[in-house]
Order: sequence, then C-alpha cells, then structure tokens
Amino acid sequence: MYTYYRHRLTIPCGHAHLKAELTIPARSGSIIIFSPEEGGITFGNRNRLVAHHLHKLGFGTLFPQLLTLEESKRYGRRFDLDLQTARLMTVTEYLREHDRLSRYTLAYFGTGISSAAVLQSAAYLPEYISAVVCRHARPDFVPNALSRITAPTLLIAAAQDRYTLRLNREALEDMTCERELIVIEGATQLFEGSAMTDVAELTGSWFSAHLQQTAVAHP
Repeated sequence: MYTYYRHRLTIPCGHAHLKAELTIPARSGSIIIFSPEEGGITFGNRNRLVAHHLHKLGFGTLFPQLLTLEESKRYGRRFDLDLQTARLMTVTEYLREHDRLSRYTLAYFGTGISSAAVLQSAAYLPEYISAVVCRHARPDFVPNALSRITAPTLLIAAAQDRYTLRLNREALEDMTCERELIVIEGATQLFEGSAMTDVAELTGSWFSAHLQQTAVAHP
C-alpha cells in the first residue's frame, strides 16, 4: 500500500501562469520533472505509465504544462523549443526555490521533440539536475547543448526507428557526461505493447542508480 500526496500547482512564468501536477510518495526524496509531449501541454498514457512505475519506486513526479492553452493552439508555439526550454527552467527554479520543495533532488524525463527542451535545460542548469532520461529523443534540435550536460543521461531508442536511433548514437559521441544508449529490440517509435514497460523499468533503474533517495517531510 503506497501513500501519495498530490498537489495542483500554478507556477508564474512572466505573463503566463503554468499549471502543474505534483505527486510525491510519502517516502520520496526526489522529483522527476516530465516535459510534455508534442504541443507543450499534454501528457500521454505512455508517460503516465512511466510515472506510475516511478511512484512505486518512491520517486515523486511533476507534470508541468509548458504552454498556456491559448499558446498551444498556435502551431508555431508548439515547436518553439527556446520558449519551452525557458519555461522548463522556470519550473525547475520554482521547485528549487520553493520553501517546502527545495530539499528534493531533481531530475528530468523527456520524450520526442520535447526531449530537446529537457537536454537544453539540463545543460543550462547543471547545479539543479542530477539525472536525465529521454525516450525517442531528438538531440539534433539542440546540438550545442550536448557537451554541456553534466547529469548522467540515459537515452532510450526503438530498434525499428532507425533515423532516431542514428541521431541518438551521434549524440552519445558529442556528450561528455556519464551517458548510455539502450535500444529496445522490436520496438517502433510508438513504443507499443511491452516496450513501454521496458522503458518504465529502465527509467526507474537509471534514477535509482543516480539519485539520492533520502526521504524528506512531505510538502
């Protein structure tokens, strides 16, 4: 039986106010910040599956919207990685400066194009981020950030998605931090069926190995 504390947050970000969903198991000492999937506002069932697995391991999660509802309706905004990176950094700094949340160790989980914002934010905030996991990552959007990442980084790719797999292999060569690429055999870019279970387990193992899980009092 697990006890979770769930909170709805509103995070000020310039003229915008970003909604975020925080879930913290009672014994947690870390918060994994998820970057939304395409569009900067939604979180699909695949990411929810990963989060559920992390909760069982004792990790907290934060699901922030990086765009307002109105912004998400504008096609160009949905792929504005500089804006989403700036918003993700603001969310990260909010947690670090929050009276009751500042003691938690922070990490990132990103998917697809939004993983570029995760990688870029990790490069800009090395003192805040202790580990990174990206599924189906697109590091080619932020090539200049890769060598600046210091947090241990796991890239998870699908064997059948040869284009993205190649991009991930090239990114690994450009990175200087502790890093690893794990390829899920038989998986396509949609990570259907048991592939997402594999992603969740790999993600949990990476964070368990690289994050301190000293429990803190719940916020």
